[in-house]
Amino acid sequence: MSETTVPIYRPVKIQVDVESVDSGLLRFFHGNYLAYADFHLPKNEKNILRFVLDQVSSSIFRILDEFPLSTEIQNPEGLVKNNLLYEVFDHPFLLQQSEAWRKVNPEIRHYQFVTGDSCLDALTPNPPSWAVVPADMPIPFDDD
Repeated sequence: MSETTVPIYRPVKIQVDVESVDSGLLRFFHGNYLAYADFHLPKNEKNILRFVLDQVSSSIFRILDEFPLSTEIQNPEGLVKNNLLYEVFDHPFLLQQSEAWRKVNPEIRHYQFVTGDSCLDALTPNPPSWAVVPADMPIPFDDD
C-alpha cells in the first residue's frame, strides 16, 4: 500500500434500528464453515443482532477495541456516523496479508463491524447475512 492510498468505507445498510456507538460485540464463534458475530441491541435487551458469515475456511478475522481501530487510519473516506457495518477497500488489514494468500483467495472481501466497544474485521468471500434473534439463542455449531 502506498502512502497516498486511503481506505474507502462503503456503508452496508442493515435495516435494524441500532446506533453503532451504543452497541458492542457480545460473542464471536468461528467454526469450520460458518462464523457468527452477536452484537448488543441497546434499545432491545431481549434480542441481539446476529451476523452469519459462510464459507469461512480461508477467512481471517480480528477483534479489537474501537480506540486502536479509530486511530489506525487517518481521514478514512466514507465513514458514516453510527453505521455498524462497512465493506472496506484498500485497507492495510487486507493489503498486509501475504501475496500468496491473496492469490489463492482472490474473492476475499473486507467487512468491518464498528461499534463503540469491540470491533470486528472479517476478510471473507461472502457478505454477511443478519437477523435479530432472542438474546438467549445459542450459536449453532457447524462441526460436520
